[in-house]
Amino acid sequence: MSATGPTRTPSKLGILDLKTPQGIEAALEQRHREIEAVLEQYHRDVAELRQRLNAFSLINQRLPPELLAEIFVHYIAETSPSGLETYAPDARPPDYKKPYEWVQITHICHFWRDVALLSPRLWNRILVTQHTNVDCVREMLARSQQAPLFVSVDEEHHTNSDSVDFSLQAILAELHRIRSLELSVSSATLFKHSVHIERPAPLLRRFLLIDIDAQDEVVSRAPLPIATVHLERVILSGYELTHIRHTLLPSIKHLTLLLPPQGFSLELLHSALGDMTLIETLTLSLWDGPSTHAVLGVVAFPYLERLQLIGASVVCAAFLRHTTFPATSTTVIEGLDGADFNSFVSAMADKLNGDGVLGKPAPIKSLALTHPDGNSSAWTLQGWTMERPIESLPKDRAPFQFSVTFNESCSVPHLVELFSSLPSSEVTSVYMGGPAMYLMISDWFNSFKHMERLMFLKISSMSVDGLPPALMMQQDGQVISQRATTSRKVNTLCKPMFPRLRLLVLHEVFFRELVGHDEEILFFELLRKALKRRMTRRLPLRQLIITSAINFTASDASKLKSVVKALEWDGVETMIDDEDSYDDESDLSMY
Repeated sequence: MSATGPTRTPSKLGILDLKTPQGIEAALEQRHREIEAVLEQYHRDVAELRQRLNAFSLINQRLPPELLAEIFVHYIAETSPSGLETYAPDARPPDYKKPYEWVQITHICHFWRDVALLSPRLWNRILVTQHTNVDCVREMLARSQQAPLFVSVDEEHHTNSDSVDFSLQAILAELHRIRSLELSVSSATLFKHSVHIERPAPLLRRFLLIDIDAQDEVVSRAPLPIATVHLERVILSGYELTHIRHTLLPSIKHLTLLLPPQGFSLELLHSALGDMTLIETLTLSLWDGPSTHAVLGVVAFPYLERLQLIGASVVCAAFLRHTTFPATSTTVIEGLDGADFNSFVSAMADKLNGDGVLGKPAPIKSLALTHPDGNSSAWTLQGWTMERPIESLPKDRAPFQFSVTFNESCSVPHLVELFSSLPSSEVTSVYMGGPAMYLMISDWFNSFKHMERLMFLKISSMSVDGLPPALMMQQDGQVISQRATTSRKVNTLCKPMFPRLRLLVLHEVFFRELVGHDEEILFFELLRKALKRRMTRRLPLRQLIITSAINFTASDASKLKSVVKALEWDGVETMIDDEDSYDDESDLSMY
C-alpha cells in the first residue's frame, strides 16, 4: 500500500485493452457484464433475506395452511360477485368488485401464494364476463383440478363473441363436475353449444338459462344437461313454454319461469306443473290470453314455501283459483292492473281466509302499505302473521305472509277494496305511507272498520284529511256522540272505530295547507276535535308522536297535549305556504 492509498494491479486484459480501440470496447463490455452479475446476485440475496424475514411473520406462523385456505374460501365468497353480471359497464355501483379481484391475496407473500395455488376450491368459481379471457378460464379450470365447478357465463355486455365461444367450449368439456351452471347468452351462442350442453351432468344442482335476445327464433328447444340426478333449482328466462316444457322435471324443488307473452298458455303451464309436486319455491310470469278462462283442474303443491306471480290481475286470479298449497306459504304478487281486479281480490281473500289452502292460516297481525323501491306510481301491501314494531314496518326484514304490488293503472278504490277484504280482525299495527295517496272518509272507514284490535297506526307523507272524521265514527258509519256513554251495554254497531288505538304516529304530515287560513277546516283543528271527542267517550289516545311535521308550531303542540295522554314532538317547525295544495271543496261541517 502506498502513502496515497491502496494500489490496484491492473489485470492482463486491462493492460491489453489499452492498446487498440477494439480492445478498449471489449474491456468495457466485460466490466459491464461483471457489474450486472454482481447486481443480480445482490437482488437474489435481498429476495432470499426478505423471504426468510417473512417466514417469521405472525400471520404465517399462527395459521396452519388448511385453516388459511378455509379463510380464503370464505373471503372469496364474501367479496366476489355471485352469479351473472347485473350491471352495464357504465352503471356499476361504487363498491362494485370485478370477478377476480380476490386474486390479489396471492401477492401478499410466498406462503399465501403457495397455499392458494394448492387449494382447488379457490379456483372453482368461474365467471365469464367482459373482463374474462379464455386464458384465464383455462387456468382456472386447471388450478381447480377436480373440484366441483360453479360457472356463470354472461354474454350480454361482452364485446368479443369469439372469447365467449372458446371459454364456453373449455367449460362445457368439464360438464361432468359442474354443480351450478348459469348461462346468459344469445340464441346463436346457445345453438352453437347445445350439443355440448346436452351431456351427463351428475353433479348439477342449479341450472340457469337466459336468452338475452329472446326476439330471435334461433333456438326451438332449450338444451338441458342429461343424467341430472341432483338437479333441484331451474331458472329459465326468455324462452317460450313449448320450448322448455321438457326441462320441467318432477324432481325440481325450486323453479323460476320468466316466460315471454308469445305462445303463453295458462292451460299448458298448468299441465306442465301438474307432476311437480316437490316444488318448494315457484316464480312465474303470467300473461293473459284465451286459455285464462279455460276449465282447469286443481294442481297441488303440498311442500310449497313461497309463490311469486308476476302478471295481470285476471290471470293471477285464475292461477290462484286452480292451485292449492299450505296456508303457511308466502305469497308474492306483482304487476297487478285494474282490469278485472275484483276477481283477484276474491281469489286472494279466499286464500288468506283458508279457502283452497292446506291447513288453517294464521291471522294477520301487521300491515304495511308503501311504494316499492324507486316507483312512486305503484303500491305494495304486505302482511305479517306476527306483531311487528310499528317503526320497523316500512322496511321490515321479517318474513311476511303476503306481498301484493299494484302498478300505476290501479287506483285508490282498488287498494281499499283489497284492504277491506283482508282478514283484519286480529291486526294490531298498520303503517301507511306515500304522497300519491288520498283517502276519503269512506275509504278510511271501509279499510279499518274490521280492525277492532288495532293499537299502533303510523301515517307517513300522505294526505290525512279523512283521518280525523274516521276517528269520530262508529262501526255503523255514524258519528260518535259528544256525550259520554254511561250504559255498560252498547250495541256492537255503535262501537267506535279504532276502539283500542294506543299510538298514533304522524310523519311528514301537513297540519295546515295554508299558513294563517281559517282554522275550522284545517287538519290540525279537526284532529284536535276528534281526539277531544274520543277522550269524552273514554277512549283517549295514549300517545301521539309527531315528526317532521309541516306547518305545525309549538303553540299547536301545547293545544294537543290537553287531548292526549302523552305527546312527543321533535320540535322541528317547517312552514310551507302552498296555495296550490288547498282544496276549496273541503267541507266537514257535518262533524
